[in-house]
Amino acid sequence: MLNKIHILLDENAFEDVFLVGGAVRDLLVGREISDYDFLVSEGSVADVAKLLVNNLGGKFFFLKGANYTAKTIRIIKEGLQIDISEPKGSNLQEDLLERDFTINSMAIRMSDGALFDSAEGIRDLINKKIRLTSDLAFIKDPVRLIRAYRFVAEMNFQLDERTSILIMEQAPLISQVPSERVRDEIFKILNLKNSSNVLYNLYKVGILKVIFPELTLLERVGAEPQRFHHLNGLDHSFEALRCLERILLLKSPIWQDISEKLTFYLNHIIGGGRKNIQLLKLATLLHDVGKPITMKFDSNKISYLNHDHEGAIIVEKIARRMRLSKSEIKELKHLVKNHMQPIFIPIENPEAHILKFLSKTYPYTVNITLLSLADRLSSRGQKITLSYILERYRLYKKIIKTALYYEPPKRLPLNGKEIMNLLNLEPGPAVGIALKMLKGAMIRGEVKDEEDAKAFLLEKFNNLKIKK
Repeated sequence: MLNKIHILLDENAFEDVFLVGGAVRDLLVGREISDYDFLVSEGSVADVAKLLVNNLGGKFFFLKGANYTAKTIRIIKEGLQIDISEPKGSNLQEDLLERDFTINSMAIRMSDGALFDSAEGIRDLINKKIRLTSDLAFIKDPVRLIRAYRFVAEMNFQLDERTSILIMEQAPLISQVPSERVRDEIFKILNLKNSSNVLYNLYKVGILKVIFPELTLLERVGAEPQRFHHLNGLDHSFEALRCLERILLLKSPIWQDISEKLTFYLNHIIGGGRKNIQLLKLATLLHDVGKPITMKFDSNKISYLNHDHEGAIIVEKIARRMRLSKSEIKELKHLVKNHMQPIFIPIENPEAHILKFLSKTYPYTVNITLLSLADRLSSRGQKITLSYILERYRLYKKIIKTALYYEPPKRLPLNGKEIMNLLNLEPGPAVGIALKMLKGAMIRGEVKDEEDAKAFLLEKFNNLKIKK
């Protein structure tokens, strides 16, 4: 792709176009590039954008402004993202020094391949260091506080000493960042195989405490080594996420026959471009947030009755705060609310119980079971024996396999009479139209249960000009 762009720019005499930022970094270290950033120091951003769209295809839109005088135009094409911008400062060097980290503050002139590296980003690439371009970088854009740890994980680099100190000092600034930007960074971290370690480091420096203050209350939930939990509530939550990520590597032979189907399921997009696996990880981190408010002391025992239900209420508030989609909110609630349910499925003759569990939890059964398995594996109190773990592992694999091959009943969640009552319809063609609409929505995955069906018809059918 980069070579095609170079040829187009060269043939059309665009001499002052620079590849900048993370694309230069990835090019220098040999990583695959999916996001290209170009800076146009002389000439029209719009002209460059039109040239690329006309020759490469794709769709474009303005990130700022409503016409071709906008500062940045984004092109989306088959999984690729191309941003074309004017300099943020008065020239190229000022633009580069306004960027977050030195490894992202380099530029290559497309016309002759000249490299510009005012902040010594190449030195930090060689030394595997994440270093700020200036001491004001976090103040100018506090979301960089999260991004620093993501780059550490993605690149397998280390924070330089000064950057680490500034993170500790300026962690509270993350509260100034719009929730959507924080959400996007957190979900990028959740897409990593070792997100548990990244999130734990964010918690230690105080950043995650601001984003998810609910987690701090879990420190009050004490360990009970004589029973199930050898860790306090907070450490258990992070350990559950670590166990989940080990499970999701699918290295155990037990997953061999369903690994392909399970991987496809986990990578399914739920909403906003976010995947099943990311929501599962978030739910795992937050699965016990209901424990602090349900904690009760009775003689020598501590109970957390209905912590799963209370947790689902809290998680819904968190999800809304993060501006997640309705489908994502619904799934997160189901995962937290039902994460204890697989525990009650018996080892012996479980088939009927599994089908009952499926009927209540489909299409979230796989994720609920994976969360429950991670919860079990992260609990190493005296009541958790090796034989118990092995039995649970086999049973949970059986539940997951059944769910992956499960086909839900074909019956619509509402019949004709129920639709007539819902929409105040008389018998006639309109009822048939509503039934067809509902069936189509189920095939597309927009409707999964009665609640969805009612909401769908009340919104979509009433918008149609159909004679009742």
